[in-house]
Amino acid sequence: MQKNHHYSAMILYFCQNLHVNKYIPSIITLTGLFCGFMAIARADYAISPLLIIISFVCDGLDGFVARLLNT
Repeated sequence: MQKNHHYSAMILYFCQNLHVNKYIPSIITLTGLFCGFMAIARADYAISPLLIIISFVCDGLDGFVARLLNT
């Protein structure tokens, strides 16, 4: 568990120093939306499941990052 806390602290330090912490959850959300849209638009059985999985991960990650960064 100590290792995960170290990475969280690094991400928090990096984002606070660059003053971009309020945009990161939105960028993750837009990435998920884009992947979901591309999964539907491409309708390819090889790539669409991967894009949907990336979309699911982005959906869960944006809330976690928003709480982590207090945005």
